[in-house]
Amino acid sequence: MRLLSTILTSLALVLVTHSALAAGKGPSAGNAAGRNANGAIKTETPVTFTITAAQCPSLPAGTVLQGSGELRNIVNTHTSGRGITRQTTTAHASGTATDQAGNTYAWVYANQLNETNTPPSLDWFGKMIDHFSLAGSGPAHINANFVADSYHDTAYSFWFLTPQSVVGDPIDFTSLSARCDPL
Repeated sequence: MRLLSTILTSLALVLVTHSALAAGKGPSAGNAAGRNANGAIKTETPVTFTITAAQCPSLPAGTVLQGSGELRNIVNTHTSGRGITRQTTTAHASGTATDQAGNTYAWVYANQLNETNTPPSLDWFGKMIDHFSLAGSGPAHINANFVADSYHDTAYSFWFLTPQSVVGDPIDFTSLSARCDPL
């Protein structure tokens, strides 16, 4: 559920940003989001997570990892003269984690969603590439990633990820709940 919550929060920001751009409005200076020189919307958000051995089978039994860091999103949206909208959302995060024994770890997360929409349809089609890894002084090590086809409507009332390549049990592709990839 944490993954779904994080994804939906990020996607809600993307949806609000996309709606604001479509209405000719964008975030102004001083908000949590801002445009770069090319018109992309950038946000930075603190993130926290917990991963347990019960949800992530690659962790040693009894492991509980508590992590925190900073998530940076960049959303680029372009509409062609024929009305086809292409949106690329790129997320990068990094931080530290501690296990139940006090061992420390560093982690990194990367995700990119490239998708298109052609009116009058409200459906978006694309490809998602996702990676999470964690390593450090203790026994826990995670390398979880996937490449998946993505299909959803503008309001995210439904969202399907169809995996093409999977390493390390990152998420449950039916429920979109976190396994070894908490973000």
